Amino acid sequence: MPYSSTEDYSYFTLRRAETPEHPASSLFGISCTRQLDASKLIERPAEVTRSTVQKAVVVISDSPQYFGAIKAQLGVVTAAWFAQRDFTDVDILQRFSESLPTLLKNQEGEADHYFGISLREMIHEFKWQTLVLFKCALLQPKV
Repeated sequence: MPYSSTEDYSYFTLRRAETPEHPASSLFGISCTRQLDASKLIERPAEVTRSTVQKAVVVISDSPQYFGAIKAQLGVVTAAWFAQRDFTDVDILQRFSESLPTLLKNQEGEADHYFGISLREMIHEFKWQTLVLFKCALLQPKV
């Protein structure tokens, strides 16, 4: 992540190894990365040796189905954690972790396939290919 950016999201997959109870499968992750000038920390731990502290909050799920809702909450939680300027206080992260099942349960039955890219970003990134992507989405069989 470039140091000029204040917030960045990454999507990734992990391989879940086979166990006696479950076959091998994929796990889906989303992370929100932020950074803070180390001089703004309330207490600067000894392991902080650089001028900028960069951390990420990560959610790993069995399905990427609700990443739109998760991303919205992840950004708020990460911003609040950084606003404390004290990374030893993880109460916000614990409450977020405990609230995730409720968040996901409230999303059941809703078509949430939005992964967080704005229309403007999409057109800028894909240019003329945006129309091709749109046509592909329309032609995709309904699940």
